Amino acid sequence: MKNKTWLRYLVNFGLWLLGLVMLFFVTVGITYSLGTLPEILGVKGAALQWWMWGLRLIVMAFFVAAGFWVIFHPFHTRQTLTTIRIWFWLKISRKKAVEAIAETKPEVKPTAKLVPVSRRRFLIEGSALTAFAVDSFLIEPNGPTISRLEIKIPNLPAAFNGLTIAQLSDIHIDPYTTAEDVARIVEQVNALKPDLTVVTGDFISRGTYYFDMAAETLGKLRDGARLGVYGSSGNHDHWSDGSDLGRIAPLFAKNGLPLLRNTATELKLNGDSLWLLGTDDSSTDNADLSKTVRALGYQTVEAAGRDTRPKILLSHNPNFSEQAKGLGNTFMLSGHTHGGQVYIPALADAAMWPIYQQLRGYYKLDNLQMYVNNGFGTVGPPFRFLTRPEIALIKLVTA
Repeated sequence: MKNKTWLRYLVNFGLWLLGLVMLFFVTVGITYSLGTLPEILGVKGAALQWWMWGLRLIVMAFFVAAGFWVIFHPFHTRQTLTTIRIWFWLKISRKKAVEAIAETKPEVKPTAKLVPVSRRRFLIEGSALTAFAVDSFLIEPNGPTISRLEIKIPNLPAAFNGLTIAQLSDIHIDPYTTAEDVARIVEQVNALKPDLTVVTGDFISRGTYYFDMAAETLGKLRDGARLGVYGSSGNHDHWSDGSDLGRIAPLFAKNGLPLLRNTATELKLNGDSLWLLGTDDSSTDNADLSKTVRALGYQTVEAAGRDTRPKILLSHNPNFSEQAKGLGNTFMLSGHTHGGQVYIPALADAAMWPIYQQLRGYYKLDNLQMYVNNGFGTVGPPFRFLTRPEIALIKLVTA
């Protein structure tokens, strides 16, 4: 009897978990469906900001309403198993199905009926769900944080000791992250007066509708960085531009934000120099590290790795770190993961570990140091939990 009770609880929990997963993907579908409206209706400029809040509130309202149903609707094992049996019987014959329904109907005991939840449980769990939705949809996505860190770099040229780098990532300009939102974070970055500003991919979420807006808005980052602004491409940039970035790359270069696509540039300061490398996105199979090191004058990655001079590498996907380790003394800047976007401590790390061993923050892998940025925008449901949008302000010092 006890074994049957635990089995029932286990099945109920599995069904509840399945309901949450289905809720997430349905919310994704609604998010993207609503997100096409401004493009279809030609909404631009300041009006898009009002659309953003309206669309965000609609998605949040659906999430809360569906969340209440998932939490409080009692999934009864017996009823569910009966339904599954009936479905299979229907596949055999209509006659048997009718007989099966007639036979199984009396088996349903009173305990399998819908049982109203207590007022206390409804208030506690309902309030928790509502508070989570308000925080993750309205508060955290609109409260960027500045992460300050100091990175010790071996053999760092004297002129670059104390160099500051501002990193943004995963801007995802779309109906939920508008040009006005990005303009505010650009002002924040420029107010920090970094020596160098970098953006590590996913400038937009999808389509070509926001290309000009993204280039014009983010191009103003050059006003605050004396050594310039550079970027690397992300998977969404490739998906949006037909994989070759034929339109978006020239637009960004024209606005003072060149993309380092499997190439490198030399930063010069007071007679010293430092290499800044960039790869195309690896998750879309466009990254080519061997081509990148040829821009440094090396024929192979191994030859570049034997050079102990420091290199700064921009590469969107942190999983590229396995290849980047061959470069030797390198500091890699990435994004892509959004820090999990919805981060439940321990649970998120365990769930994401098979996909991303470097999910958020600083890591050291042999001679490779790397930082994974939480990003600024969102993908799917426009919410964040314990992963506020991030500006990373990094100071390089001699090891």
